[in-house]
Formats: sequence, C-alpha cells, structure tokens
Amino acid sequence: MAPALRAANPVAPVPPVLDRLALAAFIDRGWYDAHLRAARQRFRSRRDLLVHTLADRVPQGRASGTAAGPHILPYLPDGTGTHAAVRATSSAGLRLTDLDACRLAGSGGPALVLGYGTISDTETPPAVALLGEALSGVTAL
Repeated sequence: MAPALRAANPVAPVPPVLDRLALAAFIDRGWYDAHLRAARQRFRSRRDLLVHTLADRVPQGRASGTAAGPHILPYLPDGTGTHAAVRATSSAGLRLTDLDACRLAGSGGPALVLGYGTISDTETPPAVALLGEALSGVTAL
C-alpha cells in the first residue's frame, strides 16, 4: 500500500521511524486494545450521564445519535431558530454546532451537535443547566 499512498499524496511527510516503532510496540503489546476498551467505557459513562441530565434539565428536547460517537444531537422544538440557539449557547460559554452545517438542507427538524468527548463528569450537570438557560430564550423549552 505504501507506493499507492505515496502516489496519492507525494508531498506528505513520512512519519519518523521512532514514532512508527513506538506505535508498533503499543499495538503488539495490546496496549492499544486496552486503551480503546477503557475509552469506550469512559465515553459510555459520559454519554449516559449527559443523556440523563438532558432529560432532567431539558425535558421538551429530544436527544438523538446517543450511540453514534462522542456527540449527541439535541433536537429543538419545530420553528426554533438554530442560528439563534448557537449564538445564545455561545454567549453562555458553550460551543455547539448547528446540525444544518453537517447535513442536507431541509432534512429533519432543528437540532444542534453537542460534543461530550472532552467534558468531565463533574462539568456535565452545570453545563447542561447552562444549556437549558441559554436555550430558554430562543425556544419553547
């Protein structure tokens, strides 16, 4: 595969030999598999806490995509302006994305993309409370 990859991108730098050897040892010794198992458990715990907290704090919203990676899609009531919701959450210190930036126009209702990969368990409840307050000004939540 190396010749095909080089031909596809001839200016790509080759990773240093020491880095490649370290990665090979990491994989060969089973540390990569152990890391993935631990990461899956951490993300599942974070996701479960976030889904539960969203259900308590933003009960009129509907969360989707809860098993599709380190993000959740909070759907907002029909007619909610997602651009206004993103501005409101940004003003509150939260970084969410309008789902419209990631999908075909006109598919599905108003929704946001909420990542949880880097938030700690202790930060989740206050962040969701902040999210609920920010959205209350732009939705019927």
